[in-house]
Amino acid sequence: MQQQPDHGPDGGQGLGPGRPAARRPIAAELLRTGVVSSHDLVNALAHNGRAAAPLAEILRTRGLVAERDLLLASAQSWGLRLVDLASTLPDPRLVDAVSAKDCLRHGLVPWQRVGDVTVVALSRPEDFLALRPLLEARLGPVCAAVASQADITRAIHAVRGAHLAQAAEQRVPAAESCRSWPRLHRSPRAMTVLCVGLVLILIAPVATGLLLASFSLVSLILIVALKLMAMVATLRGQTPVSHPPQAGGDPTVSILVA
Repeated sequence: MQQQPDHGPDGGQGLGPGRPAARRPIAAELLRTGVVSSHDLVNALAHNGRAAAPLAEILRTRGLVAERDLLLASAQSWGLRLVDLASTLPDPRLVDAVSAKDCLRHGLVPWQRVGDVTVVALSRPEDFLALRPLLEARLGPVCAAVASQADITRAIHAVRGAHLAQAAEQRVPAAESCRSWPRLHRSPRAMTVLCVGLVLILIAPVATGLLLASFSLVSLILIVALKLMAMVATLRGQTPVSHPPQAGGDPTVSILVA
């Protein structure tokens, strides 16, 4: 049975194919439902004026509101539905239509198709209008729903985690990668060198040990010499930095009075 998205307060489907519903402030929703007190909200608003962070993030980081309550208030504020991605995973074909990388980049996931409309779950509904042209070009008519960012990420990895891992492994071009190198037990040259080394250790252990110690010592000397040359070149290439005089007269001094 298909799940229908909840309707917005104007009778439409929130941020759906029709006209978007008028948004109610999330602070008003939190007060209306009694999730936060007016005192805590005033303190959060005062902190919001000093910090470059959304009000909802300030409430969550200060432990005043649980994430579930924030998501529910955000959904009610925008007139959207709060979806549970843990119980109903998104359609992998819809994720492929947008691409899993773009879903992770924009913090969204196409959830289900209801008729001709695709329900897209976002953690930030305010970004839907900016992303709508991209989504409609790949999915057709879309409407928004709300889900947590953690649930969105887990859902994408659940349906397309293997593809993301494979894409990450093949991100570096083959000419610059070592993934095409043969394994040790599959490389005849490596096995030959290993066998010769074992034979030398068995026949002449002292001479082999001295040879390896000499090689290590020479390598260490060369590395130290290279670092010294780099240090000398850096010191010779340094030029004194001249600071131009500052214009504008006396500097500005701020005084905080408690």
